Amino acid sequence: NKEKSGGYDLDGDPRMPILTSDSTTLPLSSISLRNLDDNARITDISETEYQIDAKRTIEQGAFTDFQMGARYADTMFKRRQGGPPAADVSGLTMADAISPWILDGDFGFGNAPADFLTMWPEGNPKEMYFRYAPAGPTVFDDSNYYTIHEKNTAGYAMVDFNHKAGEAIVKGNIGLRYVRTKFAGKGRVRLTAPTQTYVLDDEPALDATYTEPLPAFNVVIQPHYGSNVQIRAAFTRAMTRPTVSQVNPSIQIDAVDAVITKGNPDLSPFLAWQYDLGLEYYFGKQHEGLFSVSGFFKDVDNFIVAWATTE
Repeated sequence: NKEKSGGYDLDGDPRMPILTSDSTTLPLSSISLRNLDDNARITDISETEYQIDAKRTIEQGAFTDFQMGARYADTMFKRRQGGPPAADVSGLTMADAISPWILDGDFGFGNAPADFLTMWPEGNPKEMYFRYAPAGPTVFDDSNYYTIHEKNTAGYAMVDFNHKAGEAIVKGNIGLRYVRTKFAGKGRVRLTAPTQTYVLDDEPALDATYTEPLPAFNVVIQPHYGSNVQIRAAFTRAMTRPTVSQVNPSIQIDAVDAVITKGNPDLSPFLAWQYDLGLEYYFGKQHEGLFSVSGFFKDVDNFIVAWATTE
């Protein structure tokens, strides 16, 4: 734990570690409240989108149809933060509004030592805030905000095919989607001190652009006309953009706990090569029944996870 007075032992069943603790219990009246406030946010999202698609029957050999299109989306995210007046926590402790709850008398199926803490204090912050906070309107701080402007441009082309190879019928499509994304924006630096929160003058910027080709190939093979069996295969490349909160350039500095929290404006999109293969068997008078077996493989790049480091 934070005070390094406990730990765990995996020598037994690794699925159920044995926990240890020094069980140093503090009186609730000795745990002072650091702050008690009510945070509110206003988030505004506006988007303008244009899209055009066209399809033409071509009937050239195995190829039957050709499709193409384009899409443009312009999205603006704005968020402001504020709240009503903070409560004066001078002299307040966890004993002023507390309701203990039982973790589990047999925590870990009895694998915790006899002196392991099983009763934990839980405060009701909403109840405490309205009990001790002064009355006042919710005020939003125009200096405590972040904005992100996202522009997405995409174009695609796809051709359908239907071909007979011997007795087998082969049909499907092959295409390419080309995507360009541009992020731009700015945030603020918020510093939490022991007695007050400050919004600094710095405005961290977001400026990122990436372009990705996304090919796709899908095919269905029927051994012969009227067959109850079909083989399906697909090969695609997929992309997922990072979320607004993940690329948010704002920085939160907690000077009390010595913790800095921030997004990553330099994140690349999540990318995956996807391979799928399946076998389908239809049965019944009207082929209303289906038995299928399928499998897939994904090769993932740029998997996005939260990351913490100590310096």
